[in-house]
Amino acid sequence: MQRLFKNISPPLMANLLIIFTMIAWGTSFISTKIAIAEIPPFTLALLRLSLTSAILWPVFRHLEPATRLDSTGRRRFAITGFLGITLYFCLENMGLRFTTASNASLITSFAPLLSIALSVMFFPGPSKSGRNSRSSARHHWLLSDNYRQWKSRFFV
Repeated sequence: MQRLFKNISPPLMANLLIIFTMIAWGTSFISTKIAIAEIPPFTLALLRLSLTSAILWPVFRHLEPATRLDSTGRRRFAITGFLGITLYFCLENMGLRFTTASNASLITSFAPLLSIALSVMFFPGPSKSGRNSRSSARHHWLLSDNYRQWKSRFFV
């Protein structure tokens, strides 16, 4: 894979991958909206998990051949896959029955901000590092190098 893209600079490659991800993510809502007319939401979510697992497992084995999961790890992996992916997409699919694909993508894009807000609301005490999590959650993004790079790129 690296030989295939050796003439592409890392920043350009990063931007191309981000654009590809945006296109895949955007078409996901449209294709799901079409698919739920024929396939029940839970079945569609389970098919999505099965298909991505079948594609990504060989890639993972190729990139990380020395990594092995014990039975506890496999069990946790399965539970996390079910709760974190299948259940999420099942609920998303159910929601898509009642709204448009564009509304669903807008609502879903709000999830990272909602996660930070809920984290600050429900975990206001000191974190394990001794810092106040409310303050660190609030200021982490603003103080990060990513924010500085983003700001310098889009604001003069």
